[in-house]
Amino acid sequence: MVLALLALAPACGGSAFSGKEFHKIECNDLVPEIVDMYNDNAVFSELLKIYDVREVRRTHSLIRCHGDVIWSRGDDEGIAFHLQEVEGDWFIGYEVD
Repeated sequence: MVLALLALAPACGGSAFSGKEFHKIECNDLVPEIVDMYNDNAVFSELLKIYDVREVRRTHSLIRCHGDVIWSRGDDEGIAFHLQEVEGDWFIGYEVD
């Protein structure tokens, strides 16, 4: 069974990457925000760690990343996440499968 979860939210001003220029943000800068975003809405399991983080794609307005997840229930799965700029607003999202 595959569980797919998708979330998208405005990137917060207090995030680890606030104040940075978009082109200077790295995938690892997004990880704390993704962990907090998931755990704020966790139902089945807490996301403990995202590791082996790598950049998949980058454009002038999109950073797409992938990593592996360790859950409190002991499973390991992959997670795709991104940061996108749309007309000056930043949006962060993830998908777990």
